[in-house]
Amino acid sequence: MPVPAGIMDKNGRIIEVNQQALNIISQLPQWSIQNHTLSLKHLDLSDEIRKLNHSDNNFCSLPLFYENTLDNV
Repeated sequence: MPVPAGIMDKNGRIIEVNQQALNIISQLPQWSIQNHTLSLKHLDLSDEIRKLNHSDNNFCSLPLFYENTLDNV
């Protein structure tokens, strides 16, 4: 993929992630991957996953920083 991207399961576990996304995650203190699970300090990932599961959408995008959370898709 030409953009940073990853695929998670319904529990937030990383299934697949490309190198561009890994590079971004490693450079941002708000993001981390521990035990194959994505963690975000600026966003409640479990709430975002819950919203996605109750919507008609097949995917969501997560803002890089807190300032962008209002632009969340």
